[in-house]
Amino acid sequence: MDWVKKQERLQERVFEAIEELADEFDLEVPYYPTVYYIGVGTPKYSEREKSLKEIVDPSYFLYMQRYNESVYLPYDHAIVLSTGLRSHVGEESSHLLHVTNSKIANNLGENEHYKKILIEMIGFFGSKFISPIRLDSLRNVGDIMGFPEDILQETREFSPDTFIYQQAYGLGGRLWVEYENKRFTKEEAREIYTVEKITEKEAEEMFFKLRERFWPLPEKNWIFEELVEENEKPIIEWRIE
Repeated sequence: MDWVKKQERLQERVFEAIEELADEFDLEVPYYPTVYYIGVGTPKYSEREKSLKEIVDPSYFLYMQRYNESVYLPYDHAIVLSTGLRSHVGEESSHLLHVTNSKIANNLGENEHYKKILIEMIGFFGSKFISPIRLDSLRNVGDIMGFPEDILQETREFSPDTFIYQQAYGLGGRLWVEYENKRFTKEEAREIYTVEKITEKEAEEMFFKLRERFWPLPEKNWIFEELVEENEKPIIEWRIE
């Protein structure tokens, strides 16, 4: 498949994913985004690449290509895909519907971690409808909430994306399983997709209520604590996929 055909096919897949999720949760589709494919086979200096670089910083453009990152750009009504994987198509389509049907992302602050968790949680949740075989790329990290309090605080401060995505993907995947088993309802999912503007405190409360129901908080990870005592200062290396 040449690049032009792949670009067209991915745009069709995005539109189909948006419609599937909108139908499932009775959501409005305010617009269909411009879809940019920047993965393997993308011709350099194409008109589409030039237009994308007008709205995306060149360094971030290269970062997305190198690390297979995809992104929804709400202000530009665009979705940028670094791969044709259905999981990427589904997550960015879910983000579009969440952001356009709610006010959760309005004036989002840098340190509003629980709002970001809800955004990424519903993104992952929606992606599972489009790609049910998708796995949580951070599943082997372990539940960060089980880390000793000082390590938990350090993770939030120095590696906030790890905290946000590990919690969001972990809970989002569980919500999808519970939805399939009819223990998490369509009305509850729609309420998250259409939530009005909320405070960070309200987002935190919503997150912990969902965790209490579907992903009970763990006991402290005593094995990890023992390693901390033996080595005095643990070395943690994170990788976000």
